[in-house]
Formats: sequence, C-alpha cells, structure tokens
Amino acid sequence: MRAVQDLPVEQWHESNLRTLWTLPEPVPPTRAVNALRALCARHVSLRTVYDISEPTTPRQLVHEDAEPAIEVMRADGVSDAEVRALLADSAARPFTLWSEYAWRAVVLTREGMAVQVALVNHHVVADGSAKQILWEDMLTALREPDALAARKPYLLSEMAEQQRSDGFRGRLRAAERHWEKTLTASLVDAPKPERPSGPQDEVFVARLLSRRSRTAVERVAARSGVSMFALLLAAYAQAVAEVQGVRSIPMRMVSSNRHGNPWTGHVTSMNQWVPTHVEVPAGTSVTALAQRLGLRSLQAFRNGIFDLDAIDEMCGRFPAAIASHDAVWSFNLIVKGVSGDPGSFEPFEVAEEDDGRIGYESAFLTLGPRFYLRVMDDGADAWALRLRARGVPRETAGAILRSVHETLIAEGRAPVSAGRPA
Repeated sequence: MRAVQDLPVEQWHESNLRTLWTLPEPVPPTRAVNALRALCARHVSLRTVYDISEPTTPRQLVHEDAEPAIEVMRADGVSDAEVRALLADSAARPFTLWSEYAWRAVVLTREGMAVQVALVNHHVVADGSAKQILWEDMLTALREPDALAARKPYLLSEMAEQQRSDGFRGRLRAAERHWEKTLTASLVDAPKPERPSGPQDEVFVARLLSRRSRTAVERVAARSGVSMFALLLAAYAQAVAEVQGVRSIPMRMVSSNRHGNPWTGHVTSMNQWVPTHVEVPAGTSVTALAQRLGLRSLQAFRNGIFDLDAIDEMCGRFPAAIASHDAVWSFNLIVKGVSGDPGSFEPFEVAEEDDGRIGYESAFLTLGPRFYLRVMDDGADAWALRLRARGVPRETAGAILRSVHETLIAEGRAPVSAGRPA
C-alpha cells in the first residue's frame, strides 16, 4: 500500500499480476467457479478492501460474504496467444482498492468444459509465492470441494499483530541496523551509472533466452557446492562492474515476511526488497565471488521482516547515501514449480541459433528499481533473463545481459580447481 497509494491513476494498473492456469483435466465450469469461490473463502486477502481515508494508517476491511468477480468465457477456436492477449488487456485495467476486491478471474471453456483460469490480481493481494499457494489450493478444491473449508482459518491481522509485538521488536531492530549498515557503509562515494544525454524516461526490458548458460551454471553449482542463485547474482554483479564501471554495488534482493512457520500458507504480499552490498574486485572469478555472495544473500533474507515506516524514517536520516544508492540494482531468481506462480511462466522455446540473442520489449511495470534482473528458470533446461532498465540506452542493458550469459558459459568451461568450498 505504501508503494502504490500515491501513484497517479494512469499507473494504478502497473501493480497488477497475471496468470494463466491450465487445469489438469477438463471439468464442468461450475466446478471451477466453485473452486475459485473456495479460494476466496479460505484466504482473507481475496475478500479485502482498503480504507485509505487516513493515508498514513491504511486499514484492511475484510468481508465475510464474498462475491468475487468471476466470469465464464467460451474459448473454442481461441489460441493460447489470443488468450494471453485478453489476459494482458485485463491486467491493464486498474483496481479501485477501496471499493472492490483486487482480483478478477475468467474461467475459459472449450467444448463446454473448463480448461483454464485467467487470473489478474493486484500485488497487494498476492505475490508470486502466494499465487503458487493459490494454485495448489485450487487443485485441492477441484479434487475435494470441501477440503479448504475444513482447514484451520487464519487472519493476516494476527500475523501483523505478532510482527508488531514487543516480543518481535528485536528482530525488527536488527533489520533496521542491516539496512543502515548496508546503505551507508563505504557506499557514499561509489559511482552511479551515467545517464545518457538524450531522453531518460524510457523503461524497457532487455531479454535473453538460453540453455547454454543454464547448463553451465548447473555444472558449476554441482562441482563447487555454490547455489545457482549465488552464481547468477555474481555474474550480474560482474556485468555491472564491466559495463557500468561500478564495483561497489548496492544490490537489492527479494525476500518475504512469511517464508517460515506459521505463515507459509498465508496468501499476502512480500515486504519487497532487502539490501545487500556487493564488492567486485578485479580479476575475481564468478565462483569465488558467488561463494561470498551466498552468505550475503542469506544475511539479507534473515532481515526480510521489517517495519517499512521505520525504514523510511531511518533512510530520512541519511539522505545523501539513500539518494545516491537506493533502488538501483536488483535481482531475483524464480524457478517454475518451486518459487513462483506456475501460471506466470509463459512458455518459450530456445532454438540453437537463438540461444543468447538479445531482444527488447516495452515494460508493463515501470515502478521500482532502475535495473531489475529477473531470471525465470523453466525448472528443466532453459531460462529467460529479463533486465528491466530505466534511463540508459538499450544497448547498455543488452551488454549487461550478454556479459552475464558469456561469463557463465566461460565459467562452465573453466577447469575444476582442487578442493571444495566450505
């Protein structure tokens, strides 16, 4: 809510997420609609509107008798590409958070049977991890219509009260110290990437699909014991150092305030970005840098629960450091079937001649970090590297992706060093 409540109306839609779920088997449309209604009854965020009459203290108003916006649409003769175009159109329509539920769904039928669900939701309702929970619950509701109702109910307000309690205060203070140390220590004099002399407002996405770099990373991870996440983060940091001339990098990584008991089954949205600091010494290998960054990323993850208003107040005490380094470089890895909504993974093919080729597209979401590398791993043998960038020539973003790709392939070909990291 803090991120979106002051946006101009023409940007309200930018916080919308979209998914296209393919049902495991065709079912009667009423069965699919009832399963969606069961999701709404189970998860309070799906039947919540927001009172923002006092902007500094937004309130959640939960409705008990939910009437969700669910349509049934015939899709006979409609291709998946056309369905995704309709879904994009739906995502471009904003939600009025204070007067309607912030999600809508369309049950798509072929030959009279429901085969897919097209779902659009505002990010305040559910992030990618929460959408995976919804998908798993959707499958449960289709198999056993009364199963979700039999589960113990939960309230997001109880999570909020626990995280704001006196007993939790030590953890919040630790997160504030982490932010202060990361955003101010030795970063004030680090250079920022130069902006071009021409138009600076374009926000675009550079895209690279690859099997070769994913295979290389899998090989390096297996022999070194370093995670694929850390290896990608290290290659990204090296690319920033090489292309943008910045070796002291304030990096943001996505964390969550509910990746742990008792909140793992809660459908809500994450606390957004947690900062870390990446130093890229000249001549350091990707694997050596990744070994250090693995620990750094875990430290950031441990500080993924914080009071956003307290963080804002802390940042206000260090305006020079924050203005220079806040929200510049960010990174996230999402693995299909493991760490994200399975329906958000648009299928892609990687022909041999296209492996590593750079493409560009317009950005649906212009909010957030200036450079955001989002790697979508198909969970099998390929991934899509998508770098959203603002205020640089397209060639600069393309050069960063090309550097990531080529560096990872080269690391995969490097000879195995003796020993194994601790």
